[in-house]
Amino acid sequence: MRAVSLKLKVYLLFVVIIILSIFSGVIGIWMTRQMGKQNDLLVIFSHELQETLKIKEKLSFLQTAFIKVSLAHAEKEIKDLEKEINKTEEEIKDGVKRVFYHGTGCFECHSHAEMDELGKETEANLNIFLEIGKKIIKQKKQLIKTLNQNQDEEKIQQLKLEVEQTIKNELVPAHNTVYFFIEHGIEEGTKFVSQAKNKVRGTYNVTRKMLGGTMIFSLLVVFGGFLFSHLQVISPLKNMAISFKGIAENVLSITKAQSENVAKQTSAVAEVSASAEELSRTAEAVAKQTEVIVQVANKALQESEEVKKRTQAAMGFINEIKTQTDKAAGKIMTLGEKIDEIGKVLDLIDEVASQTKLLAFNAAIEAVSAGEAGKRFSIVAKHIKDLADNTSTSAEEIRKLIEDIKSLAHATVLSTEQMQNAVNKGVNQVIVAGEATTKIKEVIQENHEVAQKINIATTQQKASTEQITNAMEELHHLAQEVDKGSKQTVEAMYRLHQEVSSLKKMIEG
Repeated sequence: MRAVSLKLKVYLLFVVIIILSIFSGVIGIWMTRQMGKQNDLLVIFSHELQETLKIKEKLSFLQTAFIKVSLAHAEKEIKDLEKEINKTEEEIKDGVKRVFYHGTGCFECHSHAEMDELGKETEANLNIFLEIGKKIIKQKKQLIKTLNQNQDEEKIQQLKLEVEQTIKNELVPAHNTVYFFIEHGIEEGTKFVSQAKNKVRGTYNVTRKMLGGTMIFSLLVVFGGFLFSHLQVISPLKNMAISFKGIAENVLSITKAQSENVAKQTSAVAEVSASAEELSRTAEAVAKQTEVIVQVANKALQESEEVKKRTQAAMGFINEIKTQTDKAAGKIMTLGEKIDEIGKVLDLIDEVASQTKLLAFNAAIEAVSAGEAGKRFSIVAKHIKDLADNTSTSAEEIRKLIEDIKSLAHATVLSTEQMQNAVNKGVNQVIVAGEATTKIKEVIQENHEVAQKINIATTQQKASTEQITNAMEELHHLAQEVDKGSKQTVEAMYRLHQEVSSLKKMIEG
């Protein structure tokens, strides 16, 4: 009875150890598959995050392209920019659909309803942004056409003002709105990666413990086999050893499958790590491009300040010209008044000459009446008449010269008035140009501030991407450790199989 009781206890011990070993192997495989699912999600989410960064980069490129259109001087430049804008527009739309409607990783952070709503709002605001860009292109083409036709300066300034107001009041706010929705779509990304990392780490720890338990239980099985040999319970254990060999082979097969899954998981983690590194490089490229945009905005701000200074200097010069023109006009008016006074004097001289000729005529009549005694007086009267005739002739010539001078003075006055009108118009245009320059400077200032905000956001995104990269490297290291432990488990199970085979031979021998 005592021997039978011992055999039964040992048999039950073997059964418990075998069940626990199989259970440990099954749990290990399940844990490995869970780790594989987490890694698959990390791969998908890394691709979606990379796609989102590309969308943000292309969105900043579109805004810069629309601003370049507003600064273009020929329709050929606008056409070249339109080709790039249309191509980038299609790429952004496709990217939004891939992320918000067909994405898998983002659905770990948001529900399907939230992602659909977010996608619709993003598409709607993106279309508004693109329509505003097309409006700027249309306004700029109209402005270039007006410039080529040399139309009214006021209309040209009005068109310029419309382009500036469209950029300032519509394009920049629309860009910021689209940027916000795209940023909101991935704001939970870093948290998701951290949670996934913790899940994989927990799964790894449990798997490691289960694999360790499998090894310990397997060693207990070997120890039990040797114990049976020493207790000489060979006969009842023969069939059990044969059965256990088959079970050990199954456990070995399961462990090998688990090892293969772990190897696949390690490869998947390596792929995720490579994707994360590529994502980091993309974020760094976006950051560099944003820095270039900030530098361009700084340069444009400096140039607009220089234009403002030169406009103010031109205003000073035109005001000085206006002052001198006003003085010249006053002098010419004074000259006209003096000429009128000379004309009055000539009228007086002419009147005197007429009276003198009349007196000379009367004197000649009296001289003829006086006969021989009036001959001398007749000669004097004749000379007086000739002198009066010469005076009248000279006065008439002077009058003609004065009329010519008056005509020239009148023409000069008209030219001066035209010059004054031109100067006044130039002053008004310089004032309008100064106001436009001030508004352009304000728009450039706002673009500069927006570029700085984008630069800050891109820098933060780059830091988040680096955190993801570091997390993926840590996951890769953990996966390598799991792979190493799995290989060790396979080797231990192989040794266990050999020991069981030896035990079977010992029992049969």
